[in-house]
Amino acid sequence: MTATAENLELVPAYDRIALVDLSARFKQTFHSGEPSTAAERTMAELTSISADVEHMIICADAPPYKRAAVFPDYKAHREEPTQQEVYQKKLLGRLLKQRGWPVAKVDGYEADDVIATLARIYGQWCPEVLILGADKDLAQCITANVLQIVPASGERQTARRDIKGCKQKFKVLPEHMRLYQALCGDKEDNVPGVRGIGASGAATIVDQLVEAKLPVTPEGMVEFLAYAKEAPPRPWSLVADHWEQLRLSFVLVTLDTNVPLDADALLAKPTRPEPTLMPQPEETPAPANEVTEAEFDPISDNREEKPALPPKPAPVATEPAPAATAIVKVKEWGTVDGKLQPTDLQSAWQISKMLCASGQYGKKFGTAEAVFAVLMRGRELGISAGTALLGFHVIEGKPSASADLLRALAEGDPNCEYFMLVSSDDKHATWETKHKKHPRPKPFTYTIEQALLVPEYWKKDKWGNDPNWVKRPEDMLIKTAGSKLARLVYPRACLGLYCAEEMGLQTYEEAAA
Repeated sequence: MTATAENLELVPAYDRIALVDLSARFKQTFHSGEPSTAAERTMAELTSISADVEHMIICADAPPYKRAAVFPDYKAHREEPTQQEVYQKKLLGRLLKQRGWPVAKVDGYEADDVIATLARIYGQWCPEVLILGADKDLAQCITANVLQIVPASGERQTARRDIKGCKQKFKVLPEHMRLYQALCGDKEDNVPGVRGIGASGAATIVDQLVEAKLPVTPEGMVEFLAYAKEAPPRPWSLVADHWEQLRLSFVLVTLDTNVPLDADALLAKPTRPEPTLMPQPEETPAPANEVTEAEFDPISDNREEKPALPPKPAPVATEPAPAATAIVKVKEWGTVDGKLQPTDLQSAWQISKMLCASGQYGKKFGTAEAVFAVLMRGRELGISAGTALLGFHVIEGKPSASADLLRALAEGDPNCEYFMLVSSDDKHATWETKHKKHPRPKPFTYTIEQALLVPEYWKKDKWGNDPNWVKRPEDMLIKTAGSKLARLVYPRACLGLYCAEEMGLQTYEEAAA
């Protein structure tokens, strides 16, 4: 049963649903930070995503894939996962099960197919369906209300891709992406494509088929050639030499929008068990080099066979950890290191409850879950629990950084030579910074005239008070200009954070005052 206008009242209706490609998120997290914390950091990212939408569904791969039956070399060239990666995947599966988010996974299908199916179904009634994944295959799913969110990676910032964005990126519309991809091929998935045709040639062929009002498919290409009055340009001659590869590639890149799953059941609100996010002491998993093949869970693995595990290495003598990083077990608070930082997600949850119950942060954040989300966001950014609690605010249910925290993160970037306020008054604020890899300093000025163009800045708050832009414009200009420059020059350090001032919102402290 799927959600339609006739039976929508039988299932929850949401205005904003997120469909997350779990394999892609885990893979990027594992290779972009400390591998031993990949599962924790993936969970922290998912927690952040869930706080920004009404409902989130985790979409996972389930090999062996049906495409491999069509083309045995499909994804066959990928490297075997390391022992540590295997362990982190297994741990992530446990954490997801404990957290209770719905997981969509069907044997033989990839996460992209699951996402395409759910996007088609939910897109019929949900005002905004967000697909979180970087694969260009997912651009096939984009419609007026189905958008692709391409997460930040390295120097690339997060991109929100709609129909117009797809056209700008690939020079073709979403509904024409299949032929475009089949022509280009995909080295990562081992899709052959047509040798010699790149993105430009593929877009040219698509445009010619559209102009001729023919189907944008291999069959449409045959019809085009049959009625062509002139010799086709070079891209078409290349197609003639690789016709079978093109037809095969078209099948491989076409997402299945009819995966057999229960789309309604996935709309049920997640259960909210107490998040015992790391195994209890008596359930502590074996170290990474002791994971057994029986424990391996291909929740985010792309290979058809489970990897053979290497023999357990001989034990190596190690020196005791220094006092600053020693692990201490405290009954009421969980496990902390020598700097009183939680060492795992279970401890972070225990500390979140204690802090909320103490009244120290209860009014500021509201719930233990909000405190926990802030601690995890801080951990992801590499800052201590105390700094995260001071530097973040939860505004309208979302963790928002303070302007001071954003600048501190920028100044802490190893490539930052300096980050300084040059001048300010109630009409402007100018900051300047120097990135070590950039040839010259970058100044940035934000003016009151620019602020006047943002209506949210000037609205009275819900208590009827004048906004801070009216009461202290110089402070607001300083905060906003510094935050914008920090994110502009040091995107990796700031990870797309926005401060409350930029969104025209007030923190709890300001509202209380």
